[in-house]
Amino acid sequence: MRSKSKNRFENPWFQRVWLLSILLAFAFIALLSFSFWERLEELNTARNDQRGWAYSQLEVEYLKLMNLQHSLENNESQDLNAFRKQFNVFYSRTKLAQTLHLNAQDDATDIDTLLAKLDNTLDLIDSNDASLRAQWTQISGLMADIAPLPRRIAIDSIKIHAERAEQQRSEITLYVSWLFYLLIAITLTLLLTIFVLSKQSKHLRQSRASALAEKARLDTMLRASGDAVLLINDRGVILDINEAAQELFAASSEELISNSFIENLVPRRDQGELLKNLKKFRQTGMTSIADRGEKEFTLRAQDGREFPAAVRSGLVKDGDDNKFVTYFRDITNQKAYEAEILEMRDQALKNSKEKSRFFAIMSHEMRTPLNGVIAALDLLGTTEMSQEQEKYLEAATKSGDVLMEHINDVLMIERLDADETLSLEPLIFTDLISSIAESLKPFADSEDVLLNTHLADETKAPILSDPRALREIFGNLLSNGIKFSPKGSVTLTTQIEETHDDLHHLIVKVTDSGIGISNDDIDRIFDDFVSLGDRYEKRKSGTGLGLGIVKRQVERLGGDIQCMSQIGIGSTFVVTLPFTPCEENAFQQINNAPETSTRTAPMRLLVVDDNAVNRELIEAMLTKMGHEVALAETGQEAVNICEIQGYDAILMDISMPGISGVEATKLIKAGNGPNKNTAIFAVTANVMAEDKLAFENVGILATIEKPVRRATIAAALNGVNLQTAASSPASKHIDTQQLQELRDILGPAKMQSRLDAFVTQIEADIALLLTTHDAKDIKTISHSIAGASGMIGAIYLHSLCKNLEIASEKDDRSVMENTLNDLQPALSAYKAARAAYEKE
Repeated sequence: MRSKSKNRFENPWFQRVWLLSILLAFAFIALLSFSFWERLEELNTARNDQRGWAYSQLEVEYLKLMNLQHSLENNESQDLNAFRKQFNVFYSRTKLAQTLHLNAQDDATDIDTLLAKLDNTLDLIDSNDASLRAQWTQISGLMADIAPLPRRIAIDSIKIHAERAEQQRSEITLYVSWLFYLLIAITLTLLLTIFVLSKQSKHLRQSRASALAEKARLDTMLRASGDAVLLINDRGVILDINEAAQELFAASSEELISNSFIENLVPRRDQGELLKNLKKFRQTGMTSIADRGEKEFTLRAQDGREFPAAVRSGLVKDGDDNKFVTYFRDITNQKAYEAEILEMRDQALKNSKEKSRFFAIMSHEMRTPLNGVIAALDLLGTTEMSQEQEKYLEAATKSGDVLMEHINDVLMIERLDADETLSLEPLIFTDLISSIAESLKPFADSEDVLLNTHLADETKAPILSDPRALREIFGNLLSNGIKFSPKGSVTLTTQIEETHDDLHHLIVKVTDSGIGISNDDIDRIFDDFVSLGDRYEKRKSGTGLGLGIVKRQVERLGGDIQCMSQIGIGSTFVVTLPFTPCEENAFQQINNAPETSTRTAPMRLLVVDDNAVNRELIEAMLTKMGHEVALAETGQEAVNICEIQGYDAILMDISMPGISGVEATKLIKAGNGPNKNTAIFAVTANVMAEDKLAFENVGILATIEKPVRRATIAAALNGVNLQTAASSPASKHIDTQQLQELRDILGPAKMQSRLDAFVTQIEADIALLLTTHDAKDIKTISHSIAGASGMIGAIYLHSLCKNLEIASEKDDRSVMENTLNDLQPALSAYKAARAAYEKE
């Protein structure tokens, strides 16, 4: 209880309220005293007596006025002036009484009535004698009318005066009582204050003793602290240090105390900045170090050793003196650990790059020969074979497919670890599951497994998701279920579940009646390269990556996967995915898009590959599909061919010696040849996500992954808008887009006249070229024709002139002669193509 009382008195708010209460008490006493003395002053003045005298005097003056009236009426006197004079005296007494009445609102109220009647008679009193005598009856009536008022006013004033005096005596008595009580209260308060102050004084003495003891304890703690502690003033002078500081800085307290911290313990190169900071603090009171958390500095010990230190500083204000309590900790070992961690991180990044490089190389080196094997088998399947040969071919094809599946699993893990972005599209989930189940039905039949799907009606609505990821998830789960449930069943069910936050989730369960998984193995089945080692699984092929891929894809879609299983009964995999409905219109636009045919119209194609086997196999595939195929062995050869000959599409190998497929694509797209806008497909085994993005950035339309199959190529080529070159020579010679832009800008008539003028000028320049033999002149004229032909969309002629310009720089007479012979036919072909274009 004593402690609570002590704390209450020490509370500054309590002290302020206490002081305010005393001040209010004194203020109240002062107010009461003022009111008391005011009432005494009223009693000491004759104001109330004056009011009583004025009221009683009214009756005296009225009687005098009435006597004069009677004298005039009884003809005892004829002095109207005396009557007027007495009337004025009576009137003035009434005005005085009213004034006193206004100052004392409780006095007689008949005064207003009396004064009003007198005011109505003033004009008559002030008139001449004749008028006054003529209307004397009015004066008589007035005197009779006001006769009772003066006496009533006098009696009322006496009564009111007595009541007021009694009220004033009561108020004075009340004031005296209040003053007495307040004086008692103040006396008690003062006594209590004296008592409190004595207790406070005693407490202050105890607090001082406690503070001194606490200071001693703090000094002991600081000196025993593991961190070095320095007390520094705002001039940078060391005031005190602990033992840890002496060890850290290799100096005794006598060597450091009263000396400059900056000059003795900071390297010279850093001293200027700290001196500026201290000067700024002394001028502005702002600090960038104190109370700003831990900072790192390089310090210097007295033996010359420099070391990194973590520094924490706190500002202590002691009157006008400012001091900094600063803690120092040597972090040399910490820095070494951080450097080691950074080195390990860099090594990990390097290893990650090496791993990606390894996957890219293995992807190419393994897929390239496998591409040849599968493509050869694919072509072999189009020839006539015996039943036994077909059996062997089927076995070889299945083996190739299994090997390719293993390679794809490994590469898929690399893609997912590289955080390949999702490709969200509108889709019908039930349709996708049905197509997966349909594709796995032959496999299920071969294993004598009953494959069932029970799809909820709610899942038939269009959703937004990644169809490739969904196919990998449920394709793997169903395939695993079939693989490990021989002569059993695999069932896939779907449902929609609403969560507490009004979100919807798609719940998909894949249940099989297979051999089951032990509880010890459930936690690791989603790890990479895990194949559970029982007798049954040894008979099953696989890399052990399928469920790892499933888990990664589920997590990329923002979902979760769980497994429940019992040995000998079967397993159930529960996949929970966000259910994101999409607009019906968006799905309809996708769903109503025209289907692509696996059969493509004949095209003029260029195949670029440094591997002779690949070139021959792809050429054979494309030729059987009805296409006209040209071949190039290197990237440079492809660039040279594309400057002259136009193609509908180019199939470009990426990994080639010299100029790679990416560089070749850049050069083709950057040039002004006939293939500037031609669709280019990357044909490669290197299918990392970042590589695909790089391909797209240089203008590659899509990627065809090795091994190449006819269906894959047909699907890719089906999306290409055929150039006119496939059916007529026009696209080789004119740029229809350029002509369309000219038509939009100039209009048909003006465009035709301008083009005719350009053609006339070009004809004249070609004629001049054919008669010129100087290389410099040929270069100048060919440059002019190239510019003009580019303006009018004569792309083949433009390409010939650029080649001629390059040949003239090298003075290559053979190329110059051949090119000069092609100029006139190219111009004629342009004119024919343009005429055909204008008829469209």
